Amino acid sequence: MSFKTALDDSCQNATEIKIEKRNAIFKAAIDVFAEFGYQSADVQEIANRAGVGKGTVYRYFINKEQLFWATSLYVIQCWCEPLIPILESQDNAAIKLRNLTIERSRFFENYPNCIEVMALQRAQFRGSVPEDVHEYLHCHFFDPIMKIITDGVARGELQIDDPNAFFFTYCTATYGATITYCHFGKFIGLTEMTKLAVDTMLNGVKR
Repeated sequence: MSFKTALDDSCQNATEIKIEKRNAIFKAAIDVFAEFGYQSADVQEIANRAGVGKGTVYRYFINKEQLFWATSLYVIQCWCEPLIPILESQDNAAIKLRNLTIERSRFFENYPNCIEVMALQRAQFRGSVPEDVHEYLHCHFFDPIMKIITDGVARGELQIDDPNAFFFTYCTATYGATITYCHFGKFIGLTEMTKLAVDTMLNGVKR
């Protein structure tokens, strides 16, 4: 093995270890923020659960706020990734919207602490979202949803007079189902609850 190959392998291993450590920190942070809230969450506790030193956490993140928003972005990336095949499918608009909603709900039902992290964004920071988080969410979720709606109207798959109004209705219904699940989860699953919401809405507009 040449020195260059050995060096490349070493750099790759170091990168993989770095990613592994960051992901461990994110997973621990999700649980700690969900359990204690933002104010009471202790970085030392996050480090302990991640199996790293507190100094390691601060090598990646300047302070708790930066860690929180990085964790929030990680959560968004995790629930957006499974949506990609649905967005790239050739299904009609109504089926795409339904499948996207159900897939997103399955993620949050499987990882309920992620709902708590998303709720903390509003509760703690009153909707003040860093630009990178805001941009990622719009580029990978909101903008594609709007495109599905407008394309569906153009192709005659959706009977909608005001695509913008329907977009906000869709977001309200799906987001509302997620929050409602926090209160009624012991009676009905999030995926089932979301199916009821999205089917009721789509039945009035799909052709």
